[in-house]
Amino acid sequence: MYTIRFIFVVWIGLAVSAQSEKPLPLDQGVTMFHEGYSEWNAEKMESARTLFSRVADRSPGVYEPFYWRGVAEFFLVLYYGEPESGVEDREAEEVLRKAAQQTLKAAIAINPQDAECRAMLSVLYGRRIAAHPWMAVWLGSELGSLQTAALKNGPDDPRVQYLAGAGCHRAPKPFGNGQKAVEHLRKAGQLFENEQALPPAGRAPRWGFSECFTLLGSLAAEEGDTASARRCYQAALRHNSCYKPAREKLEAMGE
Repeated sequence: MYTIRFIFVVWIGLAVSAQSEKPLPLDQGVTMFHEGYSEWNAEKMESARTLFSRVADRSPGVYEPFYWRGVAEFFLVLYYGEPESGVEDREAEEVLRKAAQQTLKAAIAINPQDAECRAMLSVLYGRRIAAHPWMAVWLGSELGSLQTAALKNGPDDPRVQYLAGAGCHRAPKPFGNGQKAVEHLRKAGQLFENEQALPPAGRAPRWGFSECFTLLGSLAAEEGDTASARRCYQAALRHNSCYKPAREKLEAMGE
């Protein structure tokens, strides 16, 4: 009898242990997102978004699943909306933009000290203004408030600095500021390099490095500094060998 009870307890313990070792849906989603993001694969990013949504629906007051769902939706907007992707789909972009804005706002409501979701939301507003300049009448001030709060809450966050720089660079006149763009991007580049020197920490975000250095390279090329441009593109590819924009820039330079 004692033997049977002992075997049963051991079996239960092993079952619980196996269950605890099974990757959580949020972990699976983060892994899937990073794969899709690195490969620029919409199907994988959408699969990650689905996993994040399941967790968010079960945990409506928890920040992390909303943050990651917002990240996935943000990059899917870029996937369908940027010419570099070669897969422009304005209808899909619009659906995802609305979803991303809703998700990012929900994440900010849960975590008022958030920085990255504010930065991403400001970029989405900036894209709207770029496509429809008349929207600056009511989106402009909100965009500025989001950027200010993002930089205040995350001054040493490389993704916040990168998105601020990208926003300044791509904003239509009179909202753009080339000098501020360079300042933000250079600071982001240093922060990204510092971050890369640290071991990965769980589900901590690591996106943005290759985009930042490719944009820095493009700005250097515009100034005629081909050596700096080449170093930036090479840095982007060392981080993500699949990053097509950096590779195309290097190939155009004869590399």
